[in-house]
Amino acid sequence: MIAIINKGPHTNDIGGERNYEVRINNELICTFKHKRFYGLAACLRAAAEAVDEKKWMDVEKLFMLVNERKAGEDVSF
Repeated sequence: MIAIINKGPHTNDIGGERNYEVRINNELICTFKHKRFYGLAACLRAAAEAVDEKKWMDVEKLFMLVNERKAGEDVSF
């Protein structure tokens, strides 16, 4: 299951900015902010962009770890 969860803040500001989580099953994939008055389509695009950004951060982290290993440093995964 893929879920986009509104984490708040839960105020009376109907169109205001909220914090969201993207989860697959129970695993937190990433977080992002979205202003509700932009609508559902914008929320889905923001979620997709946050997931893509997270993917690239993971790739960069792996690239750094591989380069550190090549340099002879002891790096644990």
